[in-house]
Amino acid sequence: MTRNFKMDLNALKAIDLEDPRKQNQVLRYRENLIKEAGSKSEAIRRLNAEGWTRTQIADFLGLRYQHVRTVLITPLTSKAR
Repeated sequence: MTRNFKMDLNALKAIDLEDPRKQNQVLRYRENLIKEAGSKSEAIRRLNAEGWTRTQIADFLGLRYQHVRTVLITPLTSKAR
């Protein structure tokens, strides 16, 4: 049985990502976001559209800041849309 977790991105911004008690909750949100988005790059774009900073996105997704920056400054091609 698959459970759907509500993706409340604004609430996630307030969660202390270093708090061990919140790790499982945060991991579930991260996994669901990437799964629903279809790729890490699309997840980055969605978080950016929600107002997250590049640093917040990198920390949340476990990526390097440079990767997040590259995704956000590189325009989508017509094939990628």
